[in-house]
Amino acid sequence: MKNISKIFRGEESGQVLLVVLAVLLLGSLSITPVLSFASTSIAANNRLEIQTKGIYAAEAGVEKVRWSLENNAQPPVSLANDINDMGVGMETVFLGNYTLYFGTLVPTNGHSNFLRVQGDMVWNGGVNAYLYTITVTKQNTPSTVFINQVGVRLPPGYHYVAYSANDFPTNVARGEPEISQDSLGAEMMNWTFSNTKVDPTKTEKFYVTGEGELEGDYTWVVANRSDIGEVGEITGGVYDVTSTATNDTDNVTAIIQTKLMMVGGQAEVISWQITK
Repeated sequence: MKNISKIFRGEESGQVLLVVLAVLLLGSLSITPVLSFASTSIAANNRLEIQTKGIYAAEAGVEKVRWSLENNAQPPVSLANDINDMGVGMETVFLGNYTLYFGTLVPTNGHSNFLRVQGDMVWNGGVNAYLYTITVTKQNTPSTVFINQVGVRLPPGYHYVAYSANDFPTNVARGEPEISQDSLGAEMMNWTFSNTKVDPTKTEKFYVTGEGELEGDYTWVVANRSDIGEVGEITGGVYDVTSTATNDTDNVTAIIQTKLMMVGGQAEVISWQITK
């Protein structure tokens, strides 16, 4: 500290000159990369801000399509007003009717309405577990219908109680199901059995345990007739929607591609991807 204080008091003027020259040299060497970095950061932040605004604008386009589908209106091809100073165009393509079977969307067949499947989950204090009931009902046809599969996707956090299907003599299947997990870790069970007549209903009952929300479950059934095929509790029309946001110079700022499925009058998002 002693020598440094002398420098700044001017007691060693020659050394002061050397220090000043050294500071100037270091400054000249560092200012260019610092300015370049600052310029690059500003440009990157500007691009990020534009893209973020574009994503919000494109999301508004998707929401407009959802509203239109839920209100039985023709989805528009663009928004009437700009969002974040950007125009938004939408393309909506109907892909057909699909049903959710064993974690996969499959096209429905012509007579899929001949069957209805529903799942119910109720607490049973006597066994300290939930009783899950899958009910398959024949409808809209006087003809005979046979089924050979029935299954369920449980709410996340819940699990099948081993061998509990054997406790119910009226079940369509009393053996153990094929058990797997979907991409979210939810347990899925599928029973396969010999053709069983549905007239007018058939059930599959079993116990489940776990914790969490009692939602996110769905059931399915498979008929032996190809004109019926797979029938899921979640069934509806699927739409492919592409929403594109552009700025005032017609440069694309964001593109969102999504698939919507009409279930019970609601347009549910089943896939969502930002492609730009």
